[in-house]
Amino acid sequence: MDHPLPLFDKEQQVVESARQALAAAPQALAEPFGELLREYESLMERSRRVAEMALSVQMDLDAALAQVSQLSQVDGLTGALNSRSFELLLSRDWAQAQREGTALSLVMVNVDNFRAYNDIYGSLKGDDCLKAVTQVLLRCLYREVDVVARLEGDTFAALLPGTDAKGALVVAERIASETAALEIPHLESPHGGVVTVSVGLAAVTPTRAEAPMVLVRRAQAALGLAKDSGRNAVFLDSGDQYSEAG
Repeated sequence: MDHPLPLFDKEQQVVESARQALAAAPQALAEPFGELLREYESLMERSRRVAEMALSVQMDLDAALAQVSQLSQVDGLTGALNSRSFELLLSRDWAQAQREGTALSLVMVNVDNFRAYNDIYGSLKGDDCLKAVTQVLLRCLYREVDVVARLEGDTFAALLPGTDAKGALVVAERIASETAALEIPHLESPHGGVVTVSVGLAAVTPTRAEAPMVLVRRAQAALGLAKDSGRNAVFLDSGDQYSEAG
């Protein structure tokens, strides 16, 4: 590997200067000092190798730490962000939207009758179901700034910076329809015998008088109405009123 550390550049210059001086020196001086120079070069080469090995170890350690950091931000089962990462991103995006005066939307998704699904098909199939729903959410988000997080159990969230209610509604309805289109069998589902989701969404333009939890509470309330309506529904929070989408 090419050595990136400049500390050996100076030593190499010393060696080159010594070679030039010895080339012009009398043989009586050139022979003993030439031997010393060769030993110095050998020592410098060993030192170079040690430095390169240390650098390689450091690079491997940095890569491992980066991987650990990344893993600590994601849910181990689904690969979506975990709830802690979601909270941090929500605070960041809220502050940015507040500065820029732009909208911020939150789509909350709950897998319908998931406890019954686990009871019927077992936890392994339940895990597969959650993974499949996660992939639907990821497919329905097209921008790099949009993120998917698993908040807990069978509840997910999609955070959409710079997106108003109309845009978030398009995403929410797509999530609901594409989940049903998977046609994952579910004997306890009253909606075609397949796995479906309930979706609640909210959009706000943050102000200094509000906190990020305002958005979360509104999305949760809309999700609650979607579930109370019989599930497999999308509800939009519009401030003080809620409306069923579609």
